[in-house]
Amino acid sequence: MPATTSPRAIPSAVTTPAVSLRPRLVARRYHFHWPGLAYAGTSVVLVIGAINGQNNLLFAIFGMAVGGLIVSGFLSGINLLGITVERVAVIAAGVGEEVIIRYRVRNTSRFFALMGITIEERSGGPFWKPARAGPGGLTLTGAAVVAHLSPGSETIVEARLRAIRRGVAPLDDIIISSTFPFGVTRKSVVISHPGEVLVWPRIDRAGLKPRNAADAPSSEDALSRPRPGQGPEFWSLRDYVPGDDPRSVAWKASARFDRVLVRETAFIEEHDCIVHVRTSAAPGDAVETALSRAASQAVHLLRHGAPVTLAIDERVIAARGTGPRQIDRVLMSLARWSPDAAPPAQTSPPAMPRRARVFEVIAGDAPLQPPGAAA
Repeated sequence: MPATTSPRAIPSAVTTPAVSLRPRLVARRYHFHWPGLAYAGTSVVLVIGAINGQNNLLFAIFGMAVGGLIVSGFLSGINLLGITVERVAVIAAGVGEEVIIRYRVRNTSRFFALMGITIEERSGGPFWKPARAGPGGLTLTGAAVVAHLSPGSETIVEARLRAIRRGVAPLDDIIISSTFPFGVTRKSVVISHPGEVLVWPRIDRAGLKPRNAADAPSSEDALSRPRPGQGPEFWSLRDYVPGDDPRSVAWKASARFDRVLVRETAFIEEHDCIVHVRTSAAPGDAVETALSRAASQAVHLLRHGAPVTLAIDERVIAARGTGPRQIDRVLMSLARWSPDAAPPAQTSPPAMPRRARVFEVIAGDAPLQPPGAAA
């Protein structure tokens, strides 16, 4: 199985704005879960035994059980009266990685602390169902938990969801629940808080390399090459000729060889790189594989300092750029790209600057195809 990067392995994590709308309360509900059903069943057995045997001790135990049920429902309801929750950040990730969603939790109550609060994202359907399936292409792996929050205070907690497919996964409702204090009854509050999570293709650490010819150099060597000229890099020593800058004289080397030598410098010549994906007439799985290979190649090139342009089916979706910000732009563009998007008004091959290297990925083909043109 190919190695994949984690969100923190990307030079600059893609963090989407939490949401532009104010959270809105949708529903409140009490409902039983398995511990509550077991508790209620035990209470029924107690009352049946007490009635049949006319045993005062069983009647007392049954009364305590009913009292515990009432107290549990009352306290769990009060526990959620003074809580407000909003998303503050959504840290995107690639397929197979964990998306991190951060929440700001406030306790507006003046007297009651919050205890045992669980925060989850709803996946759709009835509002009383917890979000075990996760929204869109996400699966819940770790809910946000607030063990204790004092009156009038706030805290930041985070939930983790596993990304299972590329695209834009919508976020809809937040479910806030508590089984405090006895775990018998569960009280939930549903807050509407629209948002989205970007999931980019799976990234392979190894990256890919072009195949221009049998003796083509590696992509690292082709990205930048030193050339003699004005620059910060040392190139060689040569004899002094009239007109050379006296400051370039290598005095120690001149004394050693008994003639005047000067330092010759070099500059780094960079090659523009174009990652071009062709998806026409390919099934969905082949397209996703091609996008994953294109993302791996683009990140690999950008980490080595090359300027990269990303194009899909003759359409540039990420203009030329370098560095961590370009990695963000490439990954977000791939996350948002859809094969159903309207084609551009004019379809023509992406412009190739001088000395550009083209990395062409064709959906359905295992290796990278030789570039159509490279200068």
